[in-house]
Amino acid sequence: MKRREKAYAVEEIPSFFDFMAYLYFCGAAISGPFYEFKDFQQMMAREGDFKDVPSTLKPGLMRFLNAWMCVASGAILASLVDEMFMLTPEFLNEYSILAKLFY
Repeated sequence: MKRREKAYAVEEIPSFFDFMAYLYFCGAAISGPFYEFKDFQQMMAREGDFKDVPSTLKPGLMRFLNAWMCVASGAILASLVDEMFMLTPEFLNEYSILAKLFY
C-alpha cells in the first residue's frame, strides 16, 4: 500500500449510523463526500489534526444575536417610516390612475 492509503486506512467497519452520517454530513449532502472517512471520524471525535480546532459557539452566537438585532432595528425603522409616509386615499387614488396608464 502507498503511504497515503496507509494513513487513511479504516481499521474496522463503521456502524451503519456512522456511515450514514458520513454520507449525509452537511458538507457532503449536495455533492457527496469529498473527504476521507478517517478524516470524518477524527473530526467528529476531535482527534488527530482536528484536536486543536477552536470552538465556534461564541462567534456563531454573536452572529445570531447580531442578525436578530438587525431584524429588530429594521422592524422599528419600518414602523417609523410607515408612520411618516402614510398611504393616504389621495395617494392611492393617484397611484391607481398612473398604474392604469402604464400597465
